[in-house]
Amino acid sequence: MIRNLATAAAALALTTTGFLTMSTGIAHAAPVNCWADEHYGSSGEYAHAGCGSGTGHVRAVAYCTDNPSTGYGAYYYGNWARVPTETSKAPCPSNRRYLVDAGYEPANW
Repeated sequence: MIRNLATAAAALALTTTGFLTMSTGIAHAAPVNCWADEHYGSSGEYAHAGCGSGTGHVRAVAYCTDNPSTGYGAYYYGNWARVPTETSKAPCPSNRRYLVDAGYEPANW
């Protein structure tokens, strides 16, 4: 009886360990090496973002204002881009055409 319990306990330990190992092996990688750039020019100001590796999606975030001296503005979001093959662009609209800051947002879905 004790031998059967010991064998059952060892089998359970192996099964549990194997399951945990397999579960962590299928985890998805998050976006890695992400960046955001500020672009200024005659064609408009915008935030540009992407990630160098990993998986998932990311989008550019632009903080734009109509009056750079006050800094008051709003956030504008770009398209969702697939990591690592696509990039996102968030342009400032005509009523808030000055880019104050650029960033990125990884998807949490």
